[in-house]
Amino acid sequence: DGVGVIVDLHGLTAYGDEWTGRMNALKTLYEKGNAIYDTLPQEETAMAQRMKVIRPKLLKEAVFEVVVENEQVKTYMEKMAPRVEKHMRQQLHNRQIAMTVRIAEPTDTPRVTSKPQQLQAMAQRNPALLKLKETFGLELN
Repeated sequence: DGVGVIVDLHGLTAYGDEWTGRMNALKTLYEKGNAIYDTLPQEETAMAQRMKVIRPKLLKEAVFEVVVENEQVKTYMEKMAPRVEKHMRQQLHNRQIAMTVRIAEPTDTPRVTSKPQQLQAMAQRNPALLKLKETFGLELN
């Protein structure tokens, strides 16, 4: 009479374990990368805040790119690059890590600054997020 659904609990558990492992690895990478902000002198607080919103992009195995908005910031980030690279090399135990800096092209994704803008940008990549938000009555704070 009834329609049954077979659930492979072992498969779901394995998937959950893999997901948890990946999330923990990303969290560790994020924390180790962000630890550099604590090492910056007081006069570089503004740059530390700017660096927190920059999203590095992995170009190849150990090379990541930082996209900035103008030449002045690019010059400053290039001066900071050796310190950032040294920090990341120590934290990740990888002597091959290198950082490149470039100025954003007009076609690059505009910087997202508010929670609603973040949701909109994410929803463009995955429309199911809006449905999830509506289904559970979620709000942004």
